[in-house]
Amino acid sequence: MSETFWFAVPILALGTFALRFIFLGYFVAKKPSDEWARALKYTPAAILPALAMPAVLFDSSGAWQSDPTRLVGAAAAIAIGVATRNVLWTVLGGMAAVWATTAVLTVF
Repeated sequence: MSETFWFAVPILALGTFALRFIFLGYFVAKKPSDEWARALKYTPAAILPALAMPAVLFDSSGAWQSDPTRLVGAAAAIAIGVATRNVLWTVLGGMAAVWATTAVLTVF
């Protein structure tokens, strides 16, 4: 590999460590305010749809198009999430719905 690569890796590693240490060090030394705690409480609920919806709504080329298996999986995940309020069951149920829909559409 090139010398530039090996020069950049430690610098990027130190930068990443510094950014994480500053954020975590600040909150470890000081209790977060009620507003911060309330905002951070909703982070997982905001990240899961943000990660999943592009895969549901766009195809592999980035065009606005979706297939029925992904839509069924997303609908099942939403229903399971509302019913159970458990992230693990939501993810597993959505994956099972996608696999089952794929199996049914492959047979027919």
